[in-house]
Parts: sequence; C-alpha cells; structure tokens
Amino acid sequence: MNYYQGIASNRAKMGDAARPIQANDIKETVSMMHLVSFLFLLLCLLFRMAAEAI
Repeated sequence: MNYYQGIASNRAKMGDAARPIQANDIKETVSMMHLVSFLFLLLCLLFRMAAEAI
C-alpha cells in the first residue's frame, strides 16, 4: 500500500507472483533488453537497405 499526502492508496499490481524475486532477475532483464535492442537495430537496418534498393 502506498500513501500519498497521508492518504492510503491501493494501486494495481502487475501480474501474479509466480515465484519470488531473485537478485539475478535484474541481470537477466538487462540481457533481454540488450538482445531486443540489437534485434530492433538489425531490423531497422534491413528495412533501410530494402528501401534503398527500391
């Protein structure tokens, strides 16, 4: 529960806790973000190359 200006506020929670949070979760999340960023960059470059070929 959070308190804003002294008023209790129940906020929506994201998902159900399927398992407890572990310290390694952050490292795994950062690795996933790097992979997705690289794949998006690769996709953008492929679209650019395809557009220039037209």
